[in-house]
Order: sequence, then structure tokens, then C-alpha cells
Amino acid sequence: MRKLIGHILAFVLATFIVLVFWAVVLNWIVMPRVTRQGQEIEVPDVTEQTVEEAENRLEKAGLMLVLEGAQNDPDVPPGHIVSQMPEAYSLVKKGRRIYAMVSKGGEQREMIEVSGGSVRQARLMLRQRGFEVGKVVEAPSYTVPKGVVIAQEPRPGESVEQGTLVTLVVSAGKKRIGIVMPDLVGKSVEEARQIVRETGLRLVEVTQRTSVEVLPNTVLEQAPRAGENIVGGEAVRVVVSKLE
Repeated sequence: MRKLIGHILAFVLATFIVLVFWAVVLNWIVMPRVTRQGQEIEVPDVTEQTVEEAENRLEKAGLMLVLEGAQNDPDVPPGHIVSQMPEAYSLVKKGRRIYAMVSKGGEQREMIEVSGGSVRQARLMLRQRGFEVGKVVEAPSYTVPKGVVIAQEPRPGESVEQGTLVTLVVSAGKKRIGIVMPDLVGKSVEEARQIVRETGLRLVEVTQRTSVEVLPNTVLEQAPRAGENIVGGEAVRVVVSKLE
């Protein structure tokens, strides 16, 4: 009987030792590996960052960036991340792929012609095409009535981003405003004529003088002189070169 009890006690003790052994193994070896494999980390916010910046930041967090494609977005510069999935600050397992879309900037559209109408008409036409009026600048004109758009920037036909602000140059009529006389000496007569016109002046006289030092039709002298304070619409006279 004592022998049987001894066998039972020995079996129970051996079983206890085995259970303790496996408990230690599970607690100190197996479970840490399991929990590490399932560790969750917070996804960083990489929107509005460049692809390189986003890739580096995710890599440091133990995640991987995967680009799904590109889309137009006027609010995010081209080459920057527009959106990500999973979203920022969500919890994911280490090594998870983060899918992202890259901005192509705003949609490109062809700039329309708005010269010849009023500022109000130009504003309406531009808004219909996805543009807005930015600055409105007045310039004197002896040929275009006051209030009519005479120029614009960007120019018609240019490919620009949707939402671009357009600067309008509007005729101030025959308004006499203070102007600093531009330097025309050394310019060709055609360049001088264009500068005078754009400045709101009038080229009324072009005389010639023989000169072998410069190309023909180069401005040698001007009146008023460069740098003088004059008024819009003032007459300009130039002397240009000619061959003998």
C-alpha cells in the first residue's frame, strides 16, 4: 500500500515539475515572441510630405510605403502625398503596407482671352473656366476706352493650373499719371516703339543720323532723357542710326 502511494506521489510530483517547466517556457520564451509579432504601432501622418520624406518616416516606424497612383489636387503641391490608407494615427502591426496617392497639382487648363471687355465680364469668363482675378492694374491708353481690359497675365493660350490668379491691365483712359522716362538708347527702333507704347507714351518723331559704331536703326539719342519724371501721354522723340 505504501509502495502504491509512493508511486502516486512520485507521478504527481513529476507531473507538477513538467507543468512548471512548460509554464516557464511559455511565459519567458514563447509568449514574448508571439506578442512581439502582434505588436501594434501608430501610423504616422505623411500627407502633404514628399514621397521621399513619407518613405523615410514610415520606414523608421517599421512600415512600408506603397504608391497607388496620382491625382489632381489644387491644394497639395505636385509630388506630395494627398492621402494614405490606413489613415494617420490608426494602429497597425509592424511591417504593414501604407498605401498612398500622390498629387499632380491642380488640373491644367488653357488660359482664355479676356481682353476687350470690362473687368466684370473678364471675372465672369475666368470663373467659368476655373480661374480667378488677382490684381487689377490701371494703365493710361489713348486708344482704348477707360475700364476696358487691355492685357492679362498669364497670356491667352498658356497652359496653367486651375485656380490660377489672373492679373488684368485695365485702361485708365487719357489719364495723365507720373512716369519715369525709360532708357531707349541702345535699343532697336522697334523695341523703343514697344517700350514707349507700353509705358503710355507717344513716339512722335524718329530721325536718322549716320553711325558706323552700332547696327542700323539703333536709338542714339532720346527726348525726354532717361530717368526724367514725365506724365502719361507725353511725346517722345528719338534719333536712330543709319549707314552712309
